[in-house]
Amino acid sequence: MTMGQKIVVLRDGRVEQAGTPLELYDTPRSLFVAGFIGTPAINVIGAHIKTGEASALLADGVTHVPVAGKYGDVDGKPVLLGIRPEHMEFVQRETPGSDTVVICNTPVGQIFASSKTRTSLQIGETIALRADDHKALLFNADSQLRLASLA
Repeated sequence: MTMGQKIVVLRDGRVEQAGTPLELYDTPRSLFVAGFIGTPAINVIGAHIKTGEASALLADGVTHVPVAGKYGDVDGKPVLLGIRPEHMEFVQRETPGSDTVVICNTPVGQIFASSKTRTSLQIGETIALRADDHKALLFNADSQLRLASLA
């Protein structure tokens, strides 16, 4: 990622996607590429799109995550919501310092959140998370291909 000008991601001997490191990171063609690029790995959460509300209803049936853009005929259909850890903000008092990765147990599974600052979080503490809706990636649940925004 840091030295390459172009990366080719292969899957079972086939080209899954080729492009610059940032193209693959920011606009992966598939869930495979999204999961292959980046550390810690991208968070993947089952959801359903509510296009009238511009949000994804997560698999817990309660939590809504705002999603920027319009995605065509996906209303109510199952999707996979991909959020990179650095696009998750934990709502918590922070202390300047080194990078922090927080592993959160949630009703929809483990979610990773990362920050460039140190926090005073304690194991077992309850926190709130907020996703950057402009950075959320949506994937078709069946084909696992990224859904491109129409807007």
